[in-house]
Amino acid sequence: MPRQIIVIDSSISVSGKYLKRNRADASFSTALFVHFSVEIICFFAIYKLFEGDRSWFIFTVLFDTLGFGPQAIIGLYCEKHPRFKPGVIGGVMLIIGAAIMLLGPSLYSNVPFSELTLVSGYVYFELVGIILLSLGNALTHIKGALVTLRVSEGRLSESAIFVGGGSFGLISGRILADIPGTDWIPFVCMIIAIIIMIMIDKRLTKKASREHVFDFDRMPCNQKITLDRSVPLIAFILFFIVCVRAYIGYALPIAWNKTFTQTIFLFLIMGTGKMLGGILSDIFGARLIGIISCLLSVPVLLAGNNIMWL
Repeated sequence: MPRQIIVIDSSISVSGKYLKRNRADASFSTALFVHFSVEIICFFAIYKLFEGDRSWFIFTVLFDTLGFGPQAIIGLYCEKHPRFKPGVIGGVMLIIGAAIMLLGPSLYSNVPFSELTLVSGYVYFELVGIILLSLGNALTHIKGALVTLRVSEGRLSESAIFVGGGSFGLISGRILADIPGTDWIPFVCMIIAIIIMIMIDKRLTKKASREHVFDFDRMPCNQKITLDRSVPLIAFILFFIVCVRAYIGYALPIAWNKTFTQTIFLFLIMGTGKMLGGILSDIFGARLIGIISCLLSVPVLLAGNNIMWL
């Protein structure tokens, strides 16, 4: 039986070579802001507590594992239980997790900050916080996927805008972590994002009588993939791409990603590239844009140290 996805009042429609905004909703900006808020609170807490600390590797690996590993399982659960609200629940978990993490140092104020990770009680406290933060991150990502798939009708722009917002949130959280007195900003952003997700849930429920069915299996992009290439091959290619990206991000020595200005520039370009990738793919085709972007990145990667002037 074909998979069916409910579509309700998409606010952005792609037609020919341009994007047309309807008055129904500002889904692009809300999707960007929600993901921005999720990442800003996550990386604010992580960089505030663990940057330069001996426990950096352990906590970041734990965050990556719990934040991204369970997403397929959570997505499957959401498909079987459509009344489940991953966005709101995940948002609350993010706030509680970050609050616990930031509260930890104050509970052990008699211990020098550089030696906190040697105190078992503090470590357990931070473990609870990072687990809640990671799982909240996973839940809100699934919410973004559910909403963008429902409004996109097979386009990539909506998902790309949502994904791109995360890069801006990541670098913003990292910047705020070094600025005293900014602890309240990520929490306010996350509270606003939760309110937005509640409004989205109510909107979907309220307009259920005007819904129409989007048959994902019949979309041209999905048909081409399933007919032209085998699923294992696609899965291997995607896995390989993620491995290469992870290697570049964590292991490959890139001399120009050392200064604060260069890091900001890097993440701004990453976020912009993700959004443009989806928009241009809707206009010119995903395969063409994917091939061109990969080819253009090769000389930049090989000669990056020689052309970076910041």
